[in-house]
Formats: sequence, C-alpha cells, structure tokens
Amino acid sequence: MLEEHVEAVSALLKSILHPRRLKILCLRQDQELSIGDIRAAVRTTNATVSQHLTLLRNQEIIKSRKDEMLKGLQDENQRPHDSIFHP
Repeated sequence: MLEEHVEAVSALLKSILHPRRLKILCLRQDQELSIGDIRAAVRTTNATVSQHLTLLRNQEIIKSRKDEMLKGLQDENQRPHDSIFHP
C-alpha cells in the first residue's frame, strides 16, 4: 500500500471512529434524519451535531442533500473512499 493511501485510510478511520460520529453514521445508514433527530439520539447539542456532520462531509463520508441536488446522486457502488482500499 502506498504511503498516501495509508495516510488517507488513517484520516478516514480517525473521522469515523469518534463515538458520536460513528453513532451518527449508524443512524443515517437507513434513513435521512434532521439535526434535531440526530441530536436527540446522540444526546448532544445541535451545534455539536452540525460540527460532526461538517467534518463527515468534508471527508466525503456523507453528502448533504444540497450536494446531491447539485452533483446528482453518486453511484451506490462507488463510494468516495473505495479507491483508497482498491487502488
């Protein structure tokens, strides 16, 4: 594995291994949720949920509805980080 792939995978894992971010990802897996719904489920503030969602979007782990409308839906078979694991 190339050094750049190791760094990218490390950053990805760091992003998703935070307990609240991991819970947010699990909650969003099957349905779209509002920030308020996520806040109630993870028992934190709207601001904290928003910060976690921003980090996940910046890492291209999740997309916002706005991003999907602008760019179109991403092919479900091709996730942003697939190329990291399968160069």
